[in-house]
Formats: sequence, C-alpha cells, structure tokens
Amino acid sequence: MGSFIMGSPHEQNLLETYVPQALSKVSRSFALVIPSLEKPLDHIVGLAYLICRVCDNIEDCIKPLAWKQERWEEFSQLMTQPTQAPTILREWGKYEWPGLTPAEQELMGHPGEPLWDMFAALSEQTRESIGRWVSEMAEGMAWMLSDRAPIQTHHGIAVLRDRAAYDNYCYYVAGTVGHLCTALTAEFYGWDKSTTITLEQHATAFGRALQKTNILKDFAKDLQREVSYIPAEWLAREDYQPLQYKGAKPAWAKLVIENIMHELAQSMDYIHTLPLSAEGYRRFCLRAVLPAYETMLHAATFVDTLFTQEHNCKISKDAMIRCLEQTEVVVQDNEALRATQTNYEKTISHLLQQA
Repeated sequence: MGSFIMGSPHEQNLLETYVPQALSKVSRSFALVIPSLEKPLDHIVGLAYLICRVCDNIEDCIKPLAWKQERWEEFSQLMTQPTQAPTILREWGKYEWPGLTPAEQELMGHPGEPLWDMFAALSEQTRESIGRWVSEMAEGMAWMLSDRAPIQTHHGIAVLRDRAAYDNYCYYVAGTVGHLCTALTAEFYGWDKSTTITLEQHATAFGRALQKTNILKDFAKDLQREVSYIPAEWLAREDYQPLQYKGAKPAWAKLVIENIMHELAQSMDYIHTLPLSAEGYRRFCLRAVLPAYETMLHAATFVDTLFTQEHNCKISKDAMIRCLEQTEVVVQDNEALRATQTNYEKTISHLLQQA
C-alpha cells in the first residue's frame, strides 16, 4: 500500500478529523461512500474532493467572470504553493460569496486553512496527481465560462452548443475526477502499468457518466438557473421545447438516455478492470455507478414526464438500498457484475422500445 502522508502526527490526525467533518457539511452523499475505501485512501480521496469543491465554489459563486478568473489564478497558486494559503484565504475571507452555502463559504476563508496544511503535507507524488487533475478542471471551468465558450442562448437559457461541448464540459468537471481517483488508487494499491493504462482508458467515461446522470436528474433545477447542459444540437430536433418544460418525443429522450448508457457501460468496464484485491475502491465505484443505472431505469420508466413540469429522475430510498445490497453481491464477483449490467441494459432498452 502506498504512503501518502509525509507530515507530522498532528497533520495526520488533522486529516482523520477535519476531512470527514468537512465532507459531511458540503456533500452528505459523498461522505456516505467515502468510508467504502481503505485507510488512509478514504481521507486522501476526501481531501482531494474538498479541493475540487473549492474549485467548484469559484464557478458556482454568483460573481462576474473577471472576478472568478482572478480567484482561479489564486487557486492555481494554492495548488503549487499551499503555504500561501493564510495570505490568499485572508483576502478571500473579505469577499462575499453569493450562491454558496455557509459550509461551502467556510472553505473559502480562514476556516479552510487546514485543508491546505494537509495538502502541503502529502507526498510529492500525491500532490502532483491532485495538482495535475484539479488544475485541468479549473482551466476547463474558466474556459467554459469565457467568451470563447461553445455556448448559445435559446428561450433565455444558456445551452452548450453541441455534443462535443457537452462531452468536454463533463470531462472538465467530472472526467478529470475519474483520472484523479485512478492516479490516487494506483499509488495506494501499487497496480502494475498495464492495469493502470487500461483504467486510464475508461477513467474519462467513468467520471462523465456520473456527471451526465446528474445533468438529466437536475434538468429542471438547472432551467431555474437559466442553464441547460443538454446540447443545443440535440434540443433543436425538438424545437427547443424541453427548455419550456413542454416535454419531448420518446425517441428524443431515448437519445439522451442512450448516450448516458454508453458512458455507464464504459464505467462498468472500468470497475471490471479493477483487481479484486482493491475491494474498497470497487465498492466505492459501485456505490456511485449502480445508483446511476437506477436513475436511468427510473427515467425510462417515466419517459413521458421527462422534460416537463413533472420531470423527476430522483431514485427512491428503496432503490438506493437495492444498490447497496447489490454492491455486496458483485463487489468480488466479475461474472455477477456483468450479469447486473446486462440486466439493467436489457430492462432499460425494453422500456424505451415500449415508450
């Protein structure tokens, strides 16, 4: 098992206490799956998530682009010089951060300093892995908000221009996380080069699948913010009616769902490639991917209400319990894993054909 932490016992103790507490405040769902991982991988992945959240907070804050660009430049400084955190966060603490929850705002000021103390205490390899992928995330977010971004406006809604823009956006905000997790777990488990290369081939789809699932799930909520991540290239086929909650033909909804299903299939290839000895990480991935399949199952079941005022793809607690139970069935059994995937694919395909 790899060694992530080069700091003092105090910093190691801080990692074990600060990270779970901060995660529970900013992402209850992520905080629930993190314990699937072995120690100290759980705290390292949690730490990396919190750093990604700082980057997300800059994007989510309701401020002008020029202001965000300045914060991203300072964020880049933190990634290469985390000892500058007291100075940078002191200045950040003077700003208003509209659009963020109180817990998210804590990360953007003095209370967030321990995050960077711990980052500075990580091994050089671990810092480089986190720095590489989080910096790419930040650069992509900045580009997607710039005047060069592939964004159009229809019915007052900002929409990604085409399929390529959709894929690129999902890569920057989530595909990078797939690669980050791959780098951290490869270091922790000590995988051989062949395994790591195969995982890297599917890492982008692994992250994008989860992001695209969230985009479908949060479609109505995003419209309230005057944003749609489903591309204009697709929306034009329905005369942009989904942007007005007027629904869409089942064949069009099928297009959106099948694109996500393609990414989910590659996500299952990713999990299938993971050595059985990496039980904690396999469980972590399954607890993310199986609920995404359940979301697609829910969407296919209620396809007639998608993109209307009744749009709802949130799965039930019972469905989530089924995912947790099925995780334990397949986590150490690749044949059962493939059977589960096939069952989802056949059921969802049948429902879409019947629509």
